[in-house]
Amino acid sequence: MIEANSGGPAFEPAEFERRQKALRGLMAERGLDAVILCAPENLFYLTGFDTTGFHSFFQALFLKMDGPSVIVTRHLEAPVAESTGYNVRGVGYRDKEPAGDKVIEILKELGLENKRIGLEKDVPWFRARVYDALREHAPNAKFSDVSGMSELLRTVKSAPEIAYMRMAAKATTAGAIAAIDAIREGALDSDVAAASFAPRVKAGSFFSRTPTYVVSGPRSAIAHQNWNGSRINKGDVVYFEMGANVRRYATACMRTTSVGKPNDTVRRAADATLEGLTRAVETVKPGVRVEDVHKANYQVLERAGLTDYFRHRTGYSIGIEFLLWLEHGGISVDWGSEVVLKPGMTFHFVPLVLIPGVGGIGFSESVLCTETGSECLNKVPREMAIR
Repeated sequence: MIEANSGGPAFEPAEFERRQKALRGLMAERGLDAVILCAPENLFYLTGFDTTGFHSFFQALFLKMDGPSVIVTRHLEAPVAESTGYNVRGVGYRDKEPAGDKVIEILKELGLENKRIGLEKDVPWFRARVYDALREHAPNAKFSDVSGMSELLRTVKSAPEIAYMRMAAKATTAGAIAAIDAIREGALDSDVAAASFAPRVKAGSFFSRTPTYVVSGPRSAIAHQNWNGSRINKGDVVYFEMGANVRRYATACMRTTSVGKPNDTVRRAADATLEGLTRAVETVKPGVRVEDVHKANYQVLERAGLTDYFRHRTGYSIGIEFLLWLEHGGISVDWGSEVVLKPGMTFHFVPLVLIPGVGGIGFSESVLCTETGSECLNKVPREMAIR
């Protein structure tokens, strides 16, 4: 593995070659001549192309069954593609030019007008106007949806990827412990958030886009809220969820703290979510169905009478972070998932109940499926701290 702070590529060329070979194997199974991929996580995974500017303008990776890849991106970003990406040619379009025009130009240059091409239709980054251009100017090409194909490969991490996630876990742990230490009666929720940032960066975290959530009191029962300068009062629960990443590989941690002795409702919810999390972690081992991991957590919450407040899944696969740490299109730890666990898979398990008038009460772990079972990457005490 390359040194995390070397300033060079995140991985050796052989790692990218292995990934591209694996994707081409899936392409061959589907009878595809090429794919056009738009998710920044997949572009990074396959080539190493790394930019914070992915959100502003359309970008796409052309990957054929052989030969170097091409990334179409904003003119400003084309040199970034070539300097950060492995074996990539960057082709840029000007800010006022339609991205679809450049996509068609490259499509024809690569001789794909009459070929079978896979498109990622179920990602936020694939634009309707680009699709319209493809349909209009390449009417003889046969397009099919390959959403989730790259994510399927990404669910199993290599040793270098896991090494980066272990580094990220150290930073996540530092931030979470600092947040717990900052929680007290009279503090602001923003104080808790502020206390968590510097320790994460000092412990090695790179820039992270995923929000740091810190919410106190009954407002924490409303999903995806955040700090707003509210004062923390005695009797409040304080919920937080935060993460860190190294070379784009992230871990995350959720904890709930009680300011003063928790009431019976809070204690019962905390005990149940902690037990559900523990049962889920203990269920993880190669050969187990993902649905069984969800079931292990759900049964605990069901016995505690809390399923009406459990509004989501037990977890999801976690890895490369660009906008969020979750692997969109990856594995969902929920009912109906027939995926079988393999060594190298990584997950964020998030048992959380949202009780109106009380708060959000939950705990999480970033979990690695090992050859023999599971490993929790973060090292934050799995308990409801009382401050």
